[in-house]
Amino acid sequence: MTIAFTSGIDGVQSLWRLPYHRLGLMHPHAIIAGWGYAEFGGRSTTVGVIVYDFASSAPDIVRSPGISQRVQGSWQGDESPDVLPAGATRPVGYPVMLVASGAKPVELRLARLTDGAGREIAHWVVPQIYERDYVGIVPAQPLARGTRYGVRLELSIAGADVVEEWDFTTEP
Repeated sequence: MTIAFTSGIDGVQSLWRLPYHRLGLMHPHAIIAGWGYAEFGGRSTTVGVIVYDFASSAPDIVRSPGISQRVQGSWQGDESPDVLPAGATRPVGYPVMLVASGAKPVELRLARLTDGAGREIAHWVVPQIYERDYVGIVPAQPLARGTRYGVRLELSIAGADVVEEWDFTTEP
């Protein structure tokens, strides 16, 4: 499969939409990221590199979307490996992610996503197939345009009970 982008920014934005790819880009200890493309002997390759420094200072938690951030309301659900259950209808809503610093294990106890009227939005939990320092949810349907959404994640982070609450808005 060949993927072409009109710019480097377009390429990074496309990776950001994919939850497992987003994890590396938003990780609290990511200090350098880059990519390159080369052709040699009739073959081509694209390489991405992210360097992590776990000794560096970092925020305790990084969220995406960020607090009060405006994001797209939908996503095609095209991640490999798949974050959605078999048979899930696509497109879906914009993925919500949280990563803890220090490689602390994160356990999701409860996730709530609500619209501006307080109605709960059905969602799926992103499987933790790589590290255990993240959680994610994906709304089961595209989110309404120009709407504020609230996130409430009840977590255990390295054995401590933590509640993270914030809101974001979808683009008009």
